[in-house]
Amino acid sequence: MKGKHLQKLLLLVILSSFLLLQIPPPGASQAFVGKVVSESDDEMIGLSEYTGGGHMTVTITGEQATAFRRRMIYMFDEEDRIPEGFIGAGIDTGNTLDGVLDRNEIVEYSKWVQAFLWERQGQGGTPYLFSRMTKVELLDGDSAAGVPLSTEGLEGTDVDTDQTVVLKHIFNVESKVPRRTFDMSDNLTVSALYEAFSYHRAADFNNSQFGPFSVVGEPTTTNWIIRDNPYDSGNLALWHGSFAAPEYENRLNASTYADLDLRFANEAAMRFDIVGLVNQGDTLRIQIKEEGGNYTNLRTLGQNDDFSAFQTLVFDLDSYIGNKVRLNFNFTSDNSQNDTGYFIDNFDINAPCAYIGSLELHHTDYVVGALSFAEFHRDRGSTHLIRTPAGMILTYSASFNSTTPPGDRTLFTTFDFLDNPQILFGLIFVCAYLMSHFQNKYYNDYRRAYSMVHREGWYKRKWLHALGILGIILFIIFYFFPSLFVLAGAHFYMLGAFMWAFCIVYLVVIAILTKFVYMKAEEAIPPGIPREEEISVVVEAPTEMEEGIPPVEMAMAIPCSICLEDLHDVAVEGIKCKCGQVFHKDCATKAERCPNCNRLLEAVKPKEKRMVTVKCPSCGDTVLVEGDANLLRTPCESCGSILQEVALGYNYLIVDDNPAVAYEEFKTVRQRDVPSLCISTTFPDKLGKEFDVEGTDLYWLSDTATDPSVKTLDPKRLDFEMMRAISNFLKENPKGAVMIDGLEYLVVENGFDRVLRFVKKINDMASVSDATIIIPLTPSSLGKDEFTMLKKEFDKVQVLTSPPVTESE
Repeated sequence: MKGKHLQKLLLLVILSSFLLLQIPPPGASQAFVGKVVSESDDEMIGLSEYTGGGHMTVTITGEQATAFRRRMIYMFDEEDRIPEGFIGAGIDTGNTLDGVLDRNEIVEYSKWVQAFLWERQGQGGTPYLFSRMTKVELLDGDSAAGVPLSTEGLEGTDVDTDQTVVLKHIFNVESKVPRRTFDMSDNLTVSALYEAFSYHRAADFNNSQFGPFSVVGEPTTTNWIIRDNPYDSGNLALWHGSFAAPEYENRLNASTYADLDLRFANEAAMRFDIVGLVNQGDTLRIQIKEEGGNYTNLRTLGQNDDFSAFQTLVFDLDSYIGNKVRLNFNFTSDNSQNDTGYFIDNFDINAPCAYIGSLELHHTDYVVGALSFAEFHRDRGSTHLIRTPAGMILTYSASFNSTTPPGDRTLFTTFDFLDNPQILFGLIFVCAYLMSHFQNKYYNDYRRAYSMVHREGWYKRKWLHALGILGIILFIIFYFFPSLFVLAGAHFYMLGAFMWAFCIVYLVVIAILTKFVYMKAEEAIPPGIPREEEISVVVEAPTEMEEGIPPVEMAMAIPCSICLEDLHDVAVEGIKCKCGQVFHKDCATKAERCPNCNRLLEAVKPKEKRMVTVKCPSCGDTVLVEGDANLLRTPCESCGSILQEVALGYNYLIVDDNPAVAYEEFKTVRQRDVPSLCISTTFPDKLGKEFDVEGTDLYWLSDTATDPSVKTLDPKRLDFEMMRAISNFLKENPKGAVMIDGLEYLVVENGFDRVLRFVKKINDMASVSDATIIIPLTPSSLGKDEFTMLKKEFDKVQVLTSPPVTESE
């Protein structure tokens, strides 16, 4: 038993070895192991028409590379060189017939590829994706130096070489069609390389040539000839007989043959048109045989076949693929009557060669212009799109069997309003700007709803503004990467319609949401906190003066701001608004609000108090004031400065619910011609309406910059922006004055410890420059311990409102 098994095993080994040693013919119908990888790209530019060029690299591996190499060798290096009937036949390659591919043979092959893609397409090029490939040649390819740089695995190889083949080509490409749906899996870069091995011969015989056929004997003898076709006047056809007779002769045996090379074909078929009549016993045999074999009749035609009118005969030659064959037309007649015979026209042999097997495609289009890609239909490949203001980048990758390509396709348009990349870029820019504008506007409107006294009550809804920033980020990402969701496995491209809808809807939703949130926040302001426009200006009527002290009278008449009639004594005849406007009492009662600042006007009855005189430290005038009046809150009637003297060269911490006193002290300092700098959380225009800051260098302390004409400092950049601004001012203006309004805001944004260090640095710089520092503080903004630490950093602390009593956290 063991001996029998050993014999079977030995027989199996011998049979396997025999099969492995066989070299199969180079027919593409073989199921070769290996694959073809095509990597290509093109770069195009234009508007209505696009032109450019590209590169393609085709890598053939395994048995597919061996079969491809054999095709080239059998085509160029056989004893008969280029087989008659192949594309490019008749080219004198000057090759050395040694069974090895040389440089000239590779260059000639490249010419065949070029002929298929350009010349044989009527100079118009071959359709490829959304364009036409107009010319192909080896990369840097010329017979002197180009081939070694652009091919691998060809030069110096023979039929036994199993090295991978790499071919690198460059091509011209153009697109003149404004709209086209195209297949992404177009494998022209591969099929063009194999099409060069296709066999095709055709003849209509009107040029008096036999085409692929050869004639036995001389044309003057009775044989197959080309003559006028009586069934189709004016056209020539292939016919059996002689020029001397209108009908074929008796006892005729005429043959004509054509040698066909079907070694590289995937399929093969022959067709021709036939017309005519023959007598009984006369036949036309259509025969075929392989090299070294015997003829086989494909079909025998005789009297029983009716060809009184043209008919087309088609013959399947697939069983002969992979071989050289000879096709023979043999006509015989007996010794009896004859007839017109058979006339053959429009003869055609088609044996195309195409790649069959595993195929990988990787393609990238770089297109600059107003074009767009849309309507992506996905099958098995991977398609990605990158959109830029300059144009688009389209990439495609797929692996499949060449006989079943995927159905991936997309639409190319030279201009589409919804998908145009330039218009979409403008869309996201406008939407991003409007979203930021509306959010800042509604936020600032909300801030201005609070008076200066209660400004610590407002705060920004950071989550709401974060949604706006998120929207801008999404606009940018979705614009540049419309196939972002495809990377996650979803078949969804963010094309033009989506971008328009998403950007506009997101903008509208965020704008409405922001307005709603801040509107509700504004409505939630406690009723006990007056809004800015509701602050009343209370003007007391004059009291009786102490004996010996003359009343203060106006030096000249002033017109009423409403009726424009003169007021000779405001203290007696009228009232004065905080903004400086004066009115008759009756006019103020009718108007209710000041036409200049919109404040409510209200007059109260005077209180009888003891009056004293005080000398104004600014203008030197003697001013009559109440005996218990706080000079920090009492202005001079002549110059408007507070009657409390402010010494220069000190740093002041003013604790009050309202920063008005601090601004009055700041004004008193400025009236001595001292250069001044003011940093405030209040918008400059609004600050100018509330306080006299004319001639002062103003900075707005805010993280929002809406007006480029307004100088802004970021509250979070203490040591960079704020410190630099103050330092530069003090260097240029020694002995100047600096007002910092918004210490509470700085503590919220940076923390108390960091602000305390900042205040110490500012005070130290002021001491060196002999400058005056004034900082107002709301008492409820700090804890007791924090307030104690802060006031140690100041030369003078003026507490006008009760200091904090709570412990700091």
